[in-house]
Amino acid sequence: MRINTFTIYQFGKLVNKTYEINRESLIVISGQNESGKTHVRYFLTYMLVGLTKQELERFNYQPNHFFGGELTIQCDDKVFTLYRTDKLNHQLLVKDEQENDIPMDVFSQYVQRVNREFFDRIFHFDVLSIQKEQTDSPEQLGDLLLSLSMSGTDAIERTEKKLKKALERLFKKGWHES
Repeated sequence: MRINTFTIYQFGKLVNKTYEINRESLIVISGQNESGKTHVRYFLTYMLVGLTKQELERFNYQPNHFFGGELTIQCDDKVFTLYRTDKLNHQLLVKDEQENDIPMDVFSQYVQRVNREFFDRIFHFDVLSIQKEQTDSPEQLGDLLLSLSMSGTDAIERTEKKLKKALERLFKKGWHES
């Protein structure tokens, strides 16, 4: 499967954006802080495997817009357009190049569906999810904070909570220096 284009109708702060993917094998999404990199990553997750209710609420905060979008993919010689919107109750709708609806069992012959956990581990990861796999040594925590200083602010609150827990473990209540 290869993503050709995707159009965001509205997803968080991104409204009426279309992206074309060039033919290179590795795609890197980069940009300034707060430019929408995380929104694009979550949009692609939404389109391919869906989001939780809490995640949907996080990104659907412009009620006057048509939430969701479309994603055009190529599988061998077949081209499909995937639609997922609030008007479709966030369910996936697949159409072929002639705009015919494609049943999920037919679509699954071309694209193997995966669950969210598998998708996240392979495609949807960031510094924090990588850190979940490691223990919290002071060096690792320092590396995490350094890498966060070079990324957007969407994860800072989670990092603060993680840091607070690490500090509480290091400096337990009731401990006094003698």
